[in-house]
Amino acid sequence: MKTPCLLAGGIAACAGLVVFAPSALAQTAAPTSAVPTANSSANSSNSGQNEEVVTLPTFEVTGDMAHGYVASQTTTGTRIASNINELPFDVDVVTQPMFKDFADFDLNSQLRFVAGFSPSESFGQYQLRGFASSTELVDGFRRIGLVDNVDIDRVEIIKGPDASIYGAIQPGGVVNYVTAQPTTTPDGEYSVTAGGENLFRSSLWSSGPLNSAGTLFYRISGAYQYNNYGEDFASTKTGFESIKLLYKPDANTSLSLDFEHDEYYQHPFNQVLTVTEKRTMPWAGNNVTESQYYGMALNLLDYDFAGPQSYDVYRMTTGTVEFEHNFNDVWNLKFGANAFKQPYFDQLVGSGAYYPYGTGNVTVVNGAVTNAFTPEVKDQPQVDFKPQKGGGAQLDNLFKFKTGPADNKLLITADYYNVDQRLTTLVPDINGSQATDYYALYSPYNPSGASYYTPQTTWNSAMGYGWNTTLYSTDPSLYNALTTDQWTDSKDYGVMGHETLSFLDNRVILLAGGRWDYVRNQVANYNIPANGTATSLVTTEPNPSQAFEYTASDWTYQLGASVEVVKGVHLFANKSTAFNPQPQLDSDTGLPLPNNTSNGYDAGVKITEMGDRLNLTLDRFAINEYNLAQTETDPVSGQRDTILSGQQTAKGYEANLSYQVSNDLLVQGDLGYTTTDTSDSQRITFLNDLAVRRVPRTNSGLQVTYHVSHGPAKGLFFVVDGSYTTKSLVNLGSGKSIIPGPAGTTSGSTSTMYYVPSQNETYATGKDPKLTGEVKITGTPFINAPFPGSGILPYPNLPANAALNYPISALGQPLTLVNASTPGVYSGEAEGVFVDDGREFNFNAPYALFDAGMGYTWKTGRFTHTLQVNVKNLLNRKYTYGSGVPGNPFQVSGSYYLNW
Repeated sequence: MKTPCLLAGGIAACAGLVVFAPSALAQTAAPTSAVPTANSSANSSNSGQNEEVVTLPTFEVTGDMAHGYVASQTTTGTRIASNINELPFDVDVVTQPMFKDFADFDLNSQLRFVAGFSPSESFGQYQLRGFASSTELVDGFRRIGLVDNVDIDRVEIIKGPDASIYGAIQPGGVVNYVTAQPTTTPDGEYSVTAGGENLFRSSLWSSGPLNSAGTLFYRISGAYQYNNYGEDFASTKTGFESIKLLYKPDANTSLSLDFEHDEYYQHPFNQVLTVTEKRTMPWAGNNVTESQYYGMALNLLDYDFAGPQSYDVYRMTTGTVEFEHNFNDVWNLKFGANAFKQPYFDQLVGSGAYYPYGTGNVTVVNGAVTNAFTPEVKDQPQVDFKPQKGGGAQLDNLFKFKTGPADNKLLITADYYNVDQRLTTLVPDINGSQATDYYALYSPYNPSGASYYTPQTTWNSAMGYGWNTTLYSTDPSLYNALTTDQWTDSKDYGVMGHETLSFLDNRVILLAGGRWDYVRNQVANYNIPANGTATSLVTTEPNPSQAFEYTASDWTYQLGASVEVVKGVHLFANKSTAFNPQPQLDSDTGLPLPNNTSNGYDAGVKITEMGDRLNLTLDRFAINEYNLAQTETDPVSGQRDTILSGQQTAKGYEANLSYQVSNDLLVQGDLGYTTTDTSDSQRITFLNDLAVRRVPRTNSGLQVTYHVSHGPAKGLFFVVDGSYTTKSLVNLGSGKSIIPGPAGTTSGSTSTMYYVPSQNETYATGKDPKLTGEVKITGTPFINAPFPGSGILPYPNLPANAALNYPISALGQPLTLVNASTPGVYSGEAEGVFVDDGREFNFNAPYALFDAGMGYTWKTGRFTHTLQVNVKNLLNRKYTYGSGVPGNPFQVSGSYYLNW
């Protein structure tokens, strides 16, 4: 029988148990007796009388009574409810009470105590085991995880390239948000939080039956939140509404409908200004100096170069339907379908480059600037429209039966997934070039421009100056250049078989799964006329766009085993593969990009001892990813190109601990050690053998929860945590592009030009628009010097330290003169090369953070009240993470929860 604590997911009725347990590390919790509930109901009330609607035993998930909110089961790893300590791979489950206890309201903070997780500055993105991902699952469906705390029951994190379960997936693993379900009796909660950085949050949810027959149930929820970041002008405003209906005519059948709408309006926090100076690169073949990165302007940590004007707007509307039926003891069926739409757009102002010596023809002698100008920041307005829509469907058939001594669970699945997205970028074009304004720090609002600004000669005062830039919403006609206009549509049809064999009362568990996916991709580039050449894989379509349609397919598999060698000690190993379709064209070849593929393994031990009070997981992993796609700016055409960028590897170790020291004290900890390398970057060769960006070598944390369960102070609770993250490489882009060309007649000249005849351009690649006449290209002498990090040559096909006074093709070969008597006119398409300009030595410094909180819970009649205070970044540590964005400063907040 479920305890009131587990049913309620709160604190008042559970004062004698550890109810404020921060369950970031839920591995290896011992299984409980099967309780037929939809989930652990972490955000139901504390009355002790309310139960979630009973769902089918096939797909059940239960919590663990002995450990408060430490979950013992998961569905994400196998699509079947499975005991975590018996699964042959690493699993983390973070439950909703942790979010409450530590006032965690976003993905970065919710998953900060997951080993191998590192946060990203981009909304909805993260790194897991060294691999970037921009997609989460919500109740098993792929989409951007715009889910508010008020509707989250738990977050399940399955690590590794396990595509045999979900098809297209990133190799680091998958994050699945599991939402809360309706309850059988009236239940609800109201909460309000206020604190520093203008934090205000309010949420409400209510649940219960809708008819006297007890067959129809509901759950409605809503939330609003506003808060600032530590950086100037940066803030977010979010809104969320959800309604769920569940019809259950009998114990074997259920039908549910779920509608959600999320809004996320953000003035984004930005990368700390990167500092550049004029230095001579080893690849410069004359006295010309290039702007090089050499650090971040940490003295300007709170300075937002984009000012108050930049914003992002996300709106996600989604609907989900699920049907379950239990035919008999052998066959269970579950069907679900989901559709979503998101008309995303943003307005960007500023590029983030800080010029401490100003801009222009500064003089550099022996590395010292002798005629510096006013320090400046660059402003380049841009607006993006990225509407997205899609959805999917899943049909699971689970068969449970015995064959000799083995218990079988055979899952047969068919599923479908689609995402359709249009990408459009508009910029102001003044006199034939993108509008760029340089403004002095601290004086961006001065409208005169003469004393405080250095506008380019092409700048038009109609655009405004600095932070007074005219936005798209004010005058769309100024944004007159369309730099990106592309459409992609990807449809994935998959079938899967997955078998779990259990022997000797679950002491030996073998798992095997195989999956086949068929993907239909459509791509259109509206910037380019349709002049491509058809191949066996690609068909071109008529004007006005270059359009392609092609198909791809892939097999993936999973093999795993878990053996209980002695009571409470499970050894496990898992091997799996994954793929991710890439509905884009390779700008170098004009052919479709191959599937991104990966493979990897996990192996380790899960220990459950001391009457299930001590749980420890230790594991080792290794992952390889192939056919990565890289987007960069072509140095010749100035357009954004997509190219293959090779292979990435990740290896590491993880440890997770949960120790119930006493009924009042819970200690949990994690340690992740990950080494990641770009092992083959092809065209962007200087990245080879360098660490992957945004990924720290080590992340670790410790959480402690204590409550008072007896005496006059009964109801008090205390939480504290600390975390440490090592340095990580800042993501600053793909490097400096240099175009080798003829030497100028004047020392230090960059004015030398050469020409590429337009009739020799390669239209099929999708790289360059069809132009009339000749393309004029700036050239500079180039030395083919090895990169300091890897020793690889920029042009591996050419001799080391060769002086290149001629343009180079995409294959690294010299172009030839069309006519020896006509200097500067070459035959073929010229290519630049990307070199390290110092950005690969910009790191986020290591940092340690500490949080603390306390609260008190009491009951009046049928109502349960909780007051709590939380302190974030207790020591007010200044730090950066991800792509060099500033972390949040010291913050105090107070919360009140009312449950009934």
